[in-house]
Amino acid sequence: MSDFYKTKVGIFLGSFDPFHVGHKEAVLEALGRGMDLVWVVPSVWNPWKDWQPVPIDERFWIAHYELEKIENARVLAVVTDPDPTDGKYYSVDQLRKIIRGYGSRCYEFWLIGGKDTTSTIEQWKEGGWILANFKILETYRPEAEQTDRTFISSTQVREWIKNREWSKLKGILCPKSIKYIKNHELYI
Repeated sequence: MSDFYKTKVGIFLGSFDPFHVGHKEAVLEALGRGMDLVWVVPSVWNPWKDWQPVPIDERFWIAHYELEKIENARVLAVVTDPDPTDGKYYSVDQLRKIIRGYGSRCYEFWLIGGKDTTSTIEQWKEGGWILANFKILETYRPEAEQTDRTFISSTQVREWIKNREWSKLKGILCPKSIKYIKNHELYI
């Protein structure tokens, strides 16, 4: 059996509604902690949340603008059908599609998430399969552990956009994202 290097790919799943500087800092942290590539994968809809995010294509473009200057990070569109038993979308379906599409022969897949996410994977649909097929890279929650990280939530960002408090978004979203949000009248 030959030893060869597998590219370490961090998969960062989430609603990203919208993707912001806190998410970007997690991507940079993952790259700084040994990931060769980070793929940001917006979920179609998070079954744990009781609200519907803006359409996935809109969230895709915002994440793309936020990451376009970060080498080795990109947004990956992995759209799945809803589960026929309950009509919800699940991360395991996106993860299976990634493995089928890219294989694990040359890639070593890691799942990136904060402690709030990684501590609950066993409760996810097919959490055992996820843990058997993906290594975990736990990023930190800034409110609990890191003072050098930006503490911001997508909920707060949506509120500022809704109230048209554009000046508060400086440093939270890049200018291209803000322009895209304004042009498409998102979150208003």
